[in-house]
Amino acid sequence: MRLFFGLQLDQQTCLDIDHWVTKSLPPMTHPVPLVNFHITLAFLGNVDHGRLEQLCMSADDIRSPRFELTLNEPGFWNKPGILWLGTTEMPPPLLTLSKKLKNLANQMGFSAEKGSYQPHVTIARRCKLPPPAAIEAPCFPAAFDHFTLYESVTTRSGIRYQAINNWSLEWE
Repeated sequence: MRLFFGLQLDQQTCLDIDHWVTKSLPPMTHPVPLVNFHITLAFLGNVDHGRLEQLCMSADDIRSPRFELTLNEPGFWNKPGILWLGTTEMPPPLLTLSKKLKNLANQMGFSAEKGSYQPHVTIARRCKLPPPAAIEAPCFPAAFDHFTLYESVTTRSGIRYQAINNWSLEWE
């Protein structure tokens, strides 16, 4: 099982981002379906099904307050050819939650990503060139009250992210 912890965007935000992409950017060759829009917190890689219960029990101990952010910064990574939407102001609880989940993954021996954390929603993959500047600047407020453990599942129609479990974020 290929697993990752992430933040699920609400349905209206996903629709709004998809509408913005359609009207503000040129057509993409490999767009990410809006049902897959999310923000990754910690990628775990391949996890044996037998360790899933232990992973979920360990995640039960993670505590973090609820938070909000605004997706307002388009970006592009040349090497993987990924067009993404991020934020100019990272809320401290987001960074702390990601760090806690990466630490959990490392303690359990999973292959959590190294390097600095760049929260983002992937808009398109395998782009050969960065797109021109968007016609309209993005601005999508998002509020998060839980985090999710996802499985990346390959289907005939492409990759889908299926939620396995959710954990509530706390009121401050």
